[in-house]
Amino acid sequence: MFKNYTKLILCIFTFSLITGITACSDDPAAGSSSSSVVTIINNKIYVDGTNFRVKSIGFEPFMPGESPGDQDYPTKINYTYALQKIKALNCNTVYLLTGDPANLQTAFFEQAKAEGIFIILGLWFSGDADYWQGTNGNFHDPGFKSHVKSLITNFIKKYHDIGGVDYSSQILYVTLGNELQEWAINQTMSINPSITSYIGNYVSANSPSHPVECFLAEMADYYKTYEMQNYGHTHYISHHTWPTVSPGILKFSFLDIISYNVYSYWPASVSGHAGGSVTGTPYQGALEEFAGYYPNKPFVISEFGRSVAPTGTNLPVTTQIGQAVELLNRWTDITTAVPYIAGGSIHELFDQWNKDGWPFNDGNSGKNWHNDADYEEWFGIIGITNSDVTDYDLLPKYDLRPAFYTTQNMYAQ
Repeated sequence: MFKNYTKLILCIFTFSLITGITACSDDPAAGSSSSSVVTIINNKIYVDGTNFRVKSIGFEPFMPGESPGDQDYPTKINYTYALQKIKALNCNTVYLLTGDPANLQTAFFEQAKAEGIFIILGLWFSGDADYWQGTNGNFHDPGFKSHVKSLITNFIKKYHDIGGVDYSSQILYVTLGNELQEWAINQTMSINPSITSYIGNYVSANSPSHPVECFLAEMADYYKTYEMQNYGHTHYISHHTWPTVSPGILKFSFLDIISYNVYSYWPASVSGHAGGSVTGTPYQGALEEFAGYYPNKPFVISEFGRSVAPTGTNLPVTTQIGQAVELLNRWTDITTAVPYIAGGSIHELFDQWNKDGWPFNDGNSGKNWHNDADYEEWFGIIGITNSDVTDYDLLPKYDLRPAFYTTQNMYAQ
């Protein structure tokens, strides 16, 4: 009783100091994702008072023959296998990216809980400000904002009640949106030049701010306000941006956690950057510059990795051994950087057959065809095959690549 009372006081005290908390629980298992208090102090994340460096991997549950673009639901994935492999990698976190609350499955949350793995919940919406009602390239379109707020509401309702169970305490933090497109950002500015600030209950973008920064601040504030009003607690909020638009156009100091998708080979602002302070690589130099804009915020590399497309000839493609070397080198850059970087997430656990990655959307990509030349489809550190390439109703087979074992070793440190 005293222990639980102490935890309650700690949670209340934490929220009074820092916007957003992850829930407390009566589960006595110290350090597990169902019982831990998550706090942010300056540029570090803490779990139960201990510094927590994110060791994560991206996870999308769609298998051969399934695609979120076709409104399919993942039915073939073996969540027990996937989460046990994530645990075997020594991950303390899994990044789940989805645009549909229906994809928050009991089996995933239950297995993550069993393995003691936190979840970074990636709530996807269009980086072009597109949605089914047809708006295009304006993040302040009233219909688009209503669409995103509806997604937020439905996600919050869903993870608070999946089969009658509240799984909210397993979520380390939430990320709203991924890789907003430069053309849509610029068009939003041209349409809404007078929107230069947003003042909310928990999140504000002070003047002068870009209209898209104001949009994200409004969505983050809606998230925190809705969850706090309906459930009495809320989560830390981030957004996964990329070097093509940030920090040159957008900055995110109004968010709790700063997240960048950064690959070593692109764009030139990364691949041609001056060397880092410890490893001397352009990659570390770029990370140190980006993190330097946010000295009092945790800075997480939300995607890093390398494709192993067998016949790809593009710059991002490498061999399976090369993929393993890339992950080790980038993790070394992340963990030795100055200023401190709060962790990273490998892109990703499984290959994605459904990507239709530009410029290969030519009929040879898609959920029923694993295009050997399409680098977007081959980032997995676990490959996926079918026993019969003409029958995509068959269950997938998994192939652990060298990068799996490299990740296992580097995340163990």
